[in-house]
Amino acid sequence: YILMYNFTPIPSWTELTFGLFSSTSKTKQTMSPWSKHENQVFWFSNGASILDYVVNLHATKTKSTNTVIWLPDYFCNSALQLVRKRQVSVKFYPINSMFDPEWDICEDMIENICAPDIFVLVHYFGRLANVSRAAKFCCKHQVMLLEDSAHVLFPHGEMGSYGDGIFYCPHKVLPAPDGAILSGSILSSSPALKTAPFPATWLLKKFAQQILPPSVLRYRTQALPDFWTDRKSLESPAITAISSIGYNMISMNVNRLRTIGETRKEAAAKWRDAFLPHNDLCSAALSIEEEGPAPYRFVLRFKDAEAASNIFAALRVEGVAVESWPDLPPSVKGNEPTHHIACELRKTLLFLPIFNPLPPSLSSLVDSCVQNCRRRGLPFSSPM
Repeated sequence: YILMYNFTPIPSWTELTFGLFSSTSKTKQTMSPWSKHENQVFWFSNGASILDYVVNLHATKTKSTNTVIWLPDYFCNSALQLVRKRQVSVKFYPINSMFDPEWDICEDMIENICAPDIFVLVHYFGRLANVSRAAKFCCKHQVMLLEDSAHVLFPHGEMGSYGDGIFYCPHKVLPAPDGAILSGSILSSSPALKTAPFPATWLLKKFAQQILPPSVLRYRTQALPDFWTDRKSLESPAITAISSIGYNMISMNVNRLRTIGETRKEAAAKWRDAFLPHNDLCSAALSIEEEGPAPYRFVLRFKDAEAASNIFAALRVEGVAVESWPDLPPSVKGNEPTHHIACELRKTLLFLPIFNPLPPSLSSLVDSCVQNCRRRGLPFSSPM
């Protein structure tokens, strides 16, 4: 069967060639699916740059010396490496098991800790969060609402309807080295951005993935860090614009987003069916409706951490690019009583790829992984 060894979409030879040979200039996009108003779309290199830009923009406009930003506690710490270099207070509010803010606790935080200047709401894994509820909270407390749609292929439902700003990260869901988009009323003029460095390392990796034999790529997947290891993040440059290569490779797929979304939806359905016989161990974290029209990954929720860790290891042996959450902020991990749901999600969720062709024997592969774990006597707890 086909080995699912990559963690992001692999560009085709056509996409790689076009991106490389058009690297000196940006192609002109005929439309933007991320905003109704083309003049309100600004391209950055990644989401970390956007968060840093928004924090700096707020501080500049309000002449604040210490901006307060609230983020959900189930968040990638590496995305905050630029923000933390500024005079900013980063606070984490708890979410519930369905990835929604705990609004009662948020109200208590305002009363007992401090009110935010910026409130970040995340649309996890392509799922539409309750934007109208977040908007009411932010309106009540006169707070800027920033929607994080980094996991979203294209907007749907109420996304972008209430937020002062919303950002997407197409490079996470399309074959491109970089590329993130910020739009909304918080933008009054075009930001002055530094030029992104040429993505030579990314290009070399993608060329290698196209030409190396599957056995080498499978070994690479097996040798990656285990379920419990937090991913080390590379140092991000200061706020940068998207590279020409990234822009051109994203532009190639702008008119195919719905088709790409349908393909991802079909792949998620195959994973769902493959794990259905093993519901004593795990279940889909999101329903078919909740995962939206273009899931980010197929999210699997296990009954306990041991089962998640063991199946993670078994899938990696088979060459599957299964992932755990990259990292949690130290203040979240260090205060588990307050952030117990986020810590539990870190221990029990697996993310399965849905951007590659899946093997026809997917159910057999999953059955084999589960049976091998049981045969070796690895512990599986009883259902909760």
